[in-house]
Amino acid sequence: MAWPRVRTVVGGVVSSCEGDCPVRDLEDIFSETLFLGAGKGMRQDEDRLWMIAEHLQEYEKALAFLSLKTSNLLLTERRLLELKPHLDVQGMWNVLSFKGYDVREEVYLREVMGFYLEPPSRGTGRLHLQVGAEEVVFPVPMSEASEDPREDLRAFGTRLGKALKSRAGSASAE
Repeated sequence: MAWPRVRTVVGGVVSSCEGDCPVRDLEDIFSETLFLGAGKGMRQDEDRLWMIAEHLQEYEKALAFLSLKTSNLLLTERRLLELKPHLDVQGMWNVLSFKGYDVREEVYLREVMGFYLEPPSRGTGRLHLQVGAEEVVFPVPMSEASEDPREDLRAFGTRLGKALKSRAGSASAE
């Protein structure tokens, strides 16, 4: 599938780029992405992919996207982001439109000392990250649309482990 090279993501901001700016396209950003949970069909939704790409830094690529019940986890080679849907609402129950994503939590992989996964029990698992002296816990309420929540979380953990090893290797080479 050939995606258009219409927008450019520079430093986390979508902009028109002139001169020496890097030109990014969806195929470049998401070519290695493993879509998990309810997000398995997202590869075809260019509008949503652009809304995710707006939160990426220059040259950053998405490695895994895990769609959860109330948010999404996006793993890149540099960061782990929890993205919460930004909804235009009127009153308590009337959702007018989906406006994109807001970053709820951001963890740089270079700061992560280790992690472990708590498998979903009654639909909710947990991702525990050791960041310096503190532990950051991401509740992982799996979407009902996920065919196999345990497998989705395990696959996400595998990608996270590879990204951490790759990050550790590049840090020792610097």
